[in-house]
Amino acid sequence: MNILVVAMLRGSYWLIHKDDPIAYTLQSRPGWSFITPLMLPLIEKEQRTLSRQTMHAMLGDSVLIQTDMLLFSSPETFKDSTEAEEFAQYLRTFAGNLRHASKQVEVNGEFVFTTNHSVEQQVLEGTIPSFPSASPGAIYFKKYYIDTAITWKEVERADMTLANNSLPVFGTLFLDAIQAFIERDYRRTILYSAIAIETLAATKLDEIYKSLLDAGDPSGTLRIVSIPRSGNTTIKKDPIYTALSDTDKFSYLLHEMPLYLLRRSILIENEALYQKALKLYRTRNKIVHRGELPLAGENNFFKVNESDAKEVMPYQMLCNGTYQKSPEAGFGLSLAPSRCTSLHNIRHGIDMRLLAVCTTSMLLFLFLELFYSFISPSLNPSTGGIQLVGMVKIAKGFLILFHAVVHTSSCSICPSCSRLRI
Repeated sequence: MNILVVAMLRGSYWLIHKDDPIAYTLQSRPGWSFITPLMLPLIEKEQRTLSRQTMHAMLGDSVLIQTDMLLFSSPETFKDSTEAEEFAQYLRTFAGNLRHASKQVEVNGEFVFTTNHSVEQQVLEGTIPSFPSASPGAIYFKKYYIDTAITWKEVERADMTLANNSLPVFGTLFLDAIQAFIERDYRRTILYSAIAIETLAATKLDEIYKSLLDAGDPSGTLRIVSIPRSGNTTIKKDPIYTALSDTDKFSYLLHEMPLYLLRRSILIENEALYQKALKLYRTRNKIVHRGELPLAGENNFFKVNESDAKEVMPYQMLCNGTYQKSPEAGFGLSLAPSRCTSLHNIRHGIDMRLLAVCTTSMLLFLFLELFYSFISPSLNPSTGGIQLVGMVKIAKGFLILFHAVVHTSSCSICPSCSRLRI
């Protein structure tokens, strides 16, 4: 069996659990497997490989690794440059899906070189890589790299997304906007944010329209007509929705089109958000079409600076400043804000020793919220429903107080505190 060691142009962060398997069989590339980064030191014992891999910290039973090497097993080596170039294209696509699954915006699919190592199948299957152990002392790490470190489940998710060819365009644009913000390129942040929101809204509306059309519109929402085509065929469509869609007017994506399809509108339900989206799009047009930056006194446009760029980030606008692992999944033209941990609290680190207290507190808090969400629809004031709600709120209050007392030294930087303050 051939082991392919790929030296990437840019490193990435991984969170490897001690129980993760050595290899994962790729559905997107039959006959190939992805191998855990923990195997790299064993391979380097046999071959001289110029790698940069660092084990930074232990996080429970997982180790945080920074590496610029990816390992694959393949049935055989490349026969010629054509096969090598085909793999290079696959690797770019795989990395794009891995970037989307993990939300680690720096993940890049370009590589510098590859090396091949011949290993017997039974040797690989029988090898158990040594898992590191923690040493005394605290380490502080940027929260962003903890939240977005690639896990084995995200490798599986990226592989399935690639196999099904289901990577959404707007998901990539979301990440491009976040990456531009991290790199302090605020003009690019504004441009990508506007494009991402427009693409997301148009994609979701079209998906809803097609689902109604395929189902025969049982609720009578659409105005479906059959239009004759050549070859004695017909095509079904709604000319009203088609006319709205063909206008390419950004405001229609937020008001007229969702109002027609869903009987809902961002303008009606959240006018402040609607006006902010229009302001973002005006700023985008000014930069793209006129090549100009908004002036300081122009209130109809966002300024190209850190505060305004952060305000127009897609997850800020669509999730009211909260973040989830799949930001596009929280939109779907429903306007309820998500209750999630903030992504871009990247000015601080995390004390690894205090994560257990925070995680336990957060899980208990989530249990109380889930319990309340399940029992609230059936509450009856005459049967003590009001008292039960009060007891849940009191319990949540005591939990937050306990967390603050135990963890006051890190309450501004731990990954659970922002969740507990909601």
